[in-house]
Amino acid sequence: MTGAPVAVDPVPVTDVRDGDGGRPVDWVRFWEGLDDGTATADVLVGTLAAVSQELPDDDGLVAFVRSVVPDGPLPAVDAVNIVGIGGGPSTMNVSTAAAVVAAAAGAAVVKSGSRAYTSVLGSTELLGLAGVATTTSTDDLRDRLARHRLAFAGQHVYPRGLTRLARRIVPVGMKEFGGFLNVVGPYLPALGLRAQVTGRSGRATPEAVRRLATGRGLTQWVCSSDLGADELLSVCPSTVTHPDGRTERIVPGTLVTGAGSLEDLRPAEPGRSVEHFAAALAGDLAVAVTETIVLNAAVVLLASGTAPTLRDACASAHEAISSGAAHGLFETLRGQAPAGAAVTRDGRGGADHGVV
Repeated sequence: MTGAPVAVDPVPVTDVRDGDGGRPVDWVRFWEGLDDGTATADVLVGTLAAVSQELPDDDGLVAFVRSVVPDGPLPAVDAVNIVGIGGGPSTMNVSTAAAVVAAAAGAAVVKSGSRAYTSVLGSTELLGLAGVATTTSTDDLRDRLARHRLAFAGQHVYPRGLTRLARRIVPVGMKEFGGFLNVVGPYLPALGLRAQVTGRSGRATPEAVRRLATGRGLTQWVCSSDLGADELLSVCPSTVTHPDGRTERIVPGTLVTGAGSLEDLRPAEPGRSVEHFAAALAGDLAVAVTETIVLNAAVVLLASGTAPTLRDACASAHEAISSGAAHGLFETLRGQAPAGAAVTRDGRGGADHGVV
């Protein structure tokens, strides 16, 4: 390479993790190199590729989040975020559906998300195709919470460094590094939330997500399933980890019937995704779809203080679907996209949403 000395050397995959005979990434120098122009695009891409192929250890993940999220007080938002780290079997947009159901059941919910780094259709693309607007500022986010108890967070909640990074490495897209970005993404929004419900797959250890939340001062509830999805599944045993570390096992036949199979939860083709999502909110799909959405919405209700127990929360979530409240809320949001915010066929129109 030519030009000025770089701030970050290319990091081989074996050098990303402590204990593998190399050094961890110095994320402070990474961002300094991006900002002062001394890190070339090749170096930035090489580093991101390395940490995506083999995730850093827990210290490295925490160091990345601390390096990019601004210090200082965060805007206080009395709401619960629900988001997953990706990975595991392919399912429909469960956390997005759970956000709508929980809001319809009385919880104040912020839904952060990302583009489809490793799946067919992420929450960003789904919302874009549906014509659902994302927030443009903290005031806008609070206003939408006041009106609907639900706000889909726009790009303004994420560190600006990510946008600069995305522009610097063009034509390489951030999608190439989804294995890494999906894991750290839930901990990047600069919001002082009441709590966060995080879906964990096998991509990250329980200790990793605990430390990431602790580093951000988040009160975190973690959802995982025995089939490896980053959410609770009605068709297999699943686990809710409370903020105090206590775990609660959910076995099919207890809170839900457990009817159906994982195949019922597969995503629809992109051209049918909005129709499929709306049908899920109306309770018109398989029992496994309804019950899986109910379980995840119930944890949001529990985290928000709207329901005292998981069983009570499940009953409230079921009612939000069976009464039509959840479907009605989604249709209301679809009708409020700002004038002039065209939505393209791939869902990328309008305001940005999620990690760039």
